[in-house]
Amino acid sequence: MKCNMLSWRIIYRNKHLFLALCLPLVLCQCLGTKSKTQTPGFRGLSGAESSRLAEIYGPGLKEPKSDQVDRDLNLEELASQGDLFLQGRQYESSLINYYKILAQEPLRHDIRYKVGVILLLTGKLAEAEKELAEVLAYQTDLVEAHEALGLVFLQEDKLSEAQHEFRTALALEPRRPLARYFLGVAYLRADNYSQALSEFKQAQASSPNSARIMSDLGWTYFKLKNYDQGLQWLTKAKNLNPNDPKLNRRLGEVYATLNRFPEALAAYRQAGDEAQAYNNIGVHYFVAQRYRKAARCFQKALEMRSTFYQEAKLNLEKALQKLQEEQAGQETVPQSNHQGHNGAQLSRSLPTTPGEDE
Repeated sequence: MKCNMLSWRIIYRNKHLFLALCLPLVLCQCLGTKSKTQTPGFRGLSGAESSRLAEIYGPGLKEPKSDQVDRDLNLEELASQGDLFLQGRQYESSLINYYKILAQEPLRHDIRYKVGVILLLTGKLAEAEKELAEVLAYQTDLVEAHEALGLVFLQEDKLSEAQHEFRTALALEPRRPLARYFLGVAYLRADNYSQALSEFKQAQASSPNSARIMSDLGWTYFKLKNYDQGLQWLTKAKNLNPNDPKLNRRLGEVYATLNRFPEALAAYRQAGDEAQAYNNIGVHYFVAQRYRKAARCFQKALEMRSTFYQEAKLNLEKALQKLQEEQAGQETVPQSNHQGHNGAQLSRSLPTTPGEDE
């Protein structure tokens, strides 16, 4: 049975650790004309929509209740309508149509695959994993299903499982740049930087104008302490996507590591939170034992955002104590790993994003 296929595009939208893998979805020829532009993001089901769907299909969005199914409906019409709803990101309506089909033909794995995709897109990861695993139990060579299941595992932080699915997809279709990229992301998040670098290089060769791949390639070089290459690739990415917060945070980290503090501060500020930027750069000054500058940065963070008070206040106290020790002629012990006075860890709280929490 030949499945209707979906192709993928991915952007990271949420600045918190991970639970935020958003997947702009573009329908392929099987669903109609290919979209020529990338959609900016996805809206998941609202609480009211989820409740309404649960009323129709029962808890957990499983099979529809039998008395809700019209046995006389034309299944192909339902499939076509479901595809149109999916293309318009009307996920609830798509699920209604697809579940009615599955109630009558449970072995329609082309439909079950689409259900798995919708569940993935709306954050129902356990349900998505179950649907996609069932599809692959019957059709083991469906590349798109392996890729989608890999994305589920990636969101669930099951990195070994994610790597397995992406490697399987590539074994079936070696020239699949998105699977290659996702595999690199899985390696990066697992701190396997050498493998991540290899995958990102291949993905970049296939998609030479992708700012996202350039950014991850540069960040991987940075993790490998190849700062020149890291800065080169991150700068190339910034030329293509100058306002990306995650990219600018990465640039701030690289510049600060290279003791290029004014450029680091500018990059942190461009990431979108100026108070956080001053606190972050203050941490780097502190690690470099430039306590007066560190104290000024922490004070600036305090002045700019009162809700930042506790974090920056603690850092300021540590910097001022170090200054007092220097002025009193006390010996100061070199610090490392962002450690403050007496080994207390400085509060930097850099915002994290998927693939950048390592």
